[in-house]
Amino acid sequence: MYLLKFRILIAGILLFIFQVMPAAAVTLTVGSDSGGIGETLTIPITVNNPEGVSGAAFTIVYPSALTVTVSSEFFDTFYSQFDSLATTGDPNPDSGEYGTSVFPLLDGGVPTGEVINIPAVVDSVDYYQPLITNSIAAGLMISAARCVPGPAGGPAVLFSLEVQLKGGESAGTYPIQIIPTELNNTNAGYDAEGETIDLVIGSDPAQPLESAFTVLLDDVGYETNVTSGQAEFVPLDSDEDGLFDTLEDAGCTGADDADTDNDGIADGAEDANKNGIVDAGETNPCNIDTDGDGIQDGTEMGLTTTGIGPGTDTTVFQPDLDNATKTDPLDADSDDDGVNDGQEDLNKNGRLDAGETDPNVKNVLPKKAMPWIPLLLLGD
Repeated sequence: MYLLKFRILIAGILLFIFQVMPAAAVTLTVGSDSGGIGETLTIPITVNNPEGVSGAAFTIVYPSALTVTVSSEFFDTFYSQFDSLATTGDPNPDSGEYGTSVFPLLDGGVPTGEVINIPAVVDSVDYYQPLITNSIAAGLMISAARCVPGPAGGPAVLFSLEVQLKGGESAGTYPIQIIPTELNNTNAGYDAEGETIDLVIGSDPAQPLESAFTVLLDDVGYETNVTSGQAEFVPLDSDEDGLFDTLEDAGCTGADDADTDNDGIADGAEDANKNGIVDAGETNPCNIDTDGDGIQDGTEMGLTTTGIGPGTDTTVFQPDLDNATKTDPLDADSDDDGVNDGQEDLNKNGRLDAGETDPNVKNVLPKKAMPWIPLLLLGD
């Protein structure tokens, strides 16, 4: 019986060659995902109503910069599909390899919890589930079937696409679309010039064979019932400092160190326009003291240990002990009194301590008496 079910299921994949009855159209939606270069994105293909769905066959179109593989739980493995079905009589009448593929593995007559998983072999290719893919120049052809029609309910994921960006390809947004599959196999009854096939087929086991199969998504006019998706790959930012790894690798900052100079300010905050250059108005992410006054940039900006990220080495960083006051990390003499901030804040801790002058207050030295003034008075 299991062998018969297997043969029926394999035949089900080929049912697209037969004429089927039209029915209410379903919709297919390709999802979207975003991630860094080098990551694998997971993009679902969903059907709005899985009820009655027994097969799907269409072509996924995507740019050649992508690598796409397909998996499906909806069109599950042969074993998973057969195991849930009731059987009668001898489940393995011919002891064939396909029959044994659905039996539990026994140890002294006791199930071990494992199953014998022998694949179906077609043209020397092992298949563990009724899901066939074929790479073409435009993308990937998919065909899959179920031995039991899909259940009623809300949207269901028919397929999951694992999408990667090929090495050397640029970051960007890549479209993923669904179109009808075109076949020209005359042995299977198709026109040698090629003809498209329906995208989704349904079935009703209660109906006679000649009317059991219905078209749920026709290859003609399918466009209004198909929504495309996309895979977005962005450059990696391994240390999450706001600067892409490629930019940091080409410059002085570390791609795996969010605060290269340990001044308490993330590299991407110092390079505000993210161009890898120290521009006007920016502190230097590779120099802990941009203006060279002896006080760290983060200290001058009023940063404390609670205002820094995990990339800052706290054994190097000097927190501001009075963050209510700040000095300018781009001006060595914030109050323009002729004395550098670091000479006024002698211990460089951002606080006005005893014996220090205020780097935010211009200090005016008292004028000395002119020695010739008494002489003038004597002259009177």
